[in-house]
Amino acid sequence: MLMFTWSYILILLIMTLMIFIKFNKHILLILMSLEFFVVVMFYVWLIYFSVLDVNQFISLYYLIFSVNESVLGLTIMIIVMRSEVWDYLNSMNLIKW
Repeated sequence: MLMFTWSYILILLIMTLMIFIKFNKHILLILMSLEFFVVVMFYVWLIYFSVLDVNQFISLYYLIFSVNESVLGLTIMIIVMRSEVWDYLNSMNLIKW
């Protein structure tokens, strides 16, 4: 059962990497793939802590920091979209930053 779980996690991580590589033109799709990676890593933490039989409150801290990270990412995306009108990464001029 545990081997199935780790293989499932590995498949999810590979899918996340493929999504990140394939859809790298829009900022929103990049942020969504990164959030999917955060969810998979949270699942890894839960499995790891349940195997070790350790208190799982540290995973709550991980969720708090991941929510803060996602809010910051969305804020940056909104700032970029208001200044550039669209969210294509290849159309942005990074010298402005």
